[in-house]
Amino acid sequence: MGKVLQVVAANHTTSVSTTTSTFVDTGLTASLTPAGTGSKILVYGTVNGCRKDGSTGVGLALGEDIGGAGYSLFQNTFEGLGGYDAGTGVQLFGSVGFGALRSPSTTSAVSYKIQLKSTLNTGTVYTNQSTCVSWIVLMEIAA
Repeated sequence: MGKVLQVVAANHTTSVSTTTSTFVDTGLTASLTPAGTGSKILVYGTVNGCRKDGSTGVGLALGEDIGGAGYSLFQNTFEGLGGYDAGTGVQLFGSVGFGALRSPSTTSAVSYKIQLKSTLNTGTVYTNQSTCVSWIVLMEIAA
């Protein structure tokens, strides 16, 4: 175990925003077809240019959707990663890194996409502000 079989990387530069407490796609996605059913997939990357308008609560969450299954991977809130600008009423989160090891148990193509929501359903949350680039890497590791 431990041999890297393949690596897939993708990036995304388009700003995405939402006011809903339901996950929406950020456009950051990558897919690979595992060589064996026992392979592990290391998923990691960074979502940059994150922010939330308004001072109420935390408000920003990231999630993963594997092949439309809506599996929660990074459904966390990110309080304390940035600061609050009282003059503009904006919470600044900056960059949010993520990583997880998955066992898809298939030799069919598996897609991973990063999603965004406003956890409190108040204010607008954003990714890729100020021409930031977000990225994701999928690394297949042999059983």
